[in-house]
Amino acid sequence: MTHTEFWAVMELVFPDGRARSLAQDEVLPDLGSLTADEALSAGIDPLQVWKSIIALMELPAHYEYLHRMNTSGNHA
Repeated sequence: MTHTEFWAVMELVFPDGRARSLAQDEVLPDLGSLTADEALSAGIDPLQVWKSIIALMELPAHYEYLHRMNTSGNHA
């Protein structure tokens, strides 16, 4: 997953500015209590950050692969 793909799925799943807010504010315990922004800045792989968000937000497991799917349609 690239950084561009990470932000695309974040915006898809958390629209209307919620993606950026979550990335700045929500602490990811399994990534050393970093936020997503901090983790990405520290060089942690975007897919690892995305998996951590999936777990934290209790999203369906198949969301791990959203970046490989057509993100212009429904993600449910």
